[in-house]
Amino acid sequence: MKRIGSFKAVMAAAAFSGTLMCASWLSAAEPATTPGLVGKSDTTAVVDVALRKGGVLIGLVLDEQGMPVKGTPVSLSQQGRETARAATNDSGYFQVDNLRGGTYRIAAGPGHGLYRLWIPGTAPPIAESGALVYPADVVMRGQEGVQGPIARYMSNPWVVAGVVSAAVAIPVAIHNYRIDKDPASP
Repeated sequence: MKRIGSFKAVMAAAAFSGTLMCASWLSAAEPATTPGLVGKSDTTAVVDVALRKGGVLIGLVLDEQGMPVKGTPVSLSQQGRETARAATNDSGYFQVDNLRGGTYRIAAGPGHGLYRLWIPGTAPPIAESGALVYPADVVMRGQEGVQGPIARYMSNPWVVAGVVSAAVAIPVAIHNYRIDKDPASP
């Protein structure tokens, strides 16, 4: 009986430590930025954006308070050369037509970022439908999703799969361990 208790404890400890190790390995691979949001301090992240028919790019410029900026100039450049200009409307949106696919730096007011534009029908599934430009110092609330280390681990699909498989495997192993033993009384 004491053996079964120690066997349960060892199996539970192994499952728990395996889940934590799996979570720490996978959390290191998480992206450093929120997709679709690039500010001036993070110019190395490239956001994929799907162009609309006719090479049309739609974008939104926000200020430090997260409010749309009207009438601000927007500049698109490739390899340090300006390729297009636009201005935001009263709602903070801008539109640039006849763009080709490629990587562009979009600058508007204090915000800028790198965007990989895809012609229609070629964009990857993670591509955004438009460019969002805002200053890097702006805190965008509600964009990160789950907060805190435990919540972040438990929102990882691999961790959830590990917990579920441990919850299934441990009782089955304990049950099979008991079946393999001879009965205590004849």
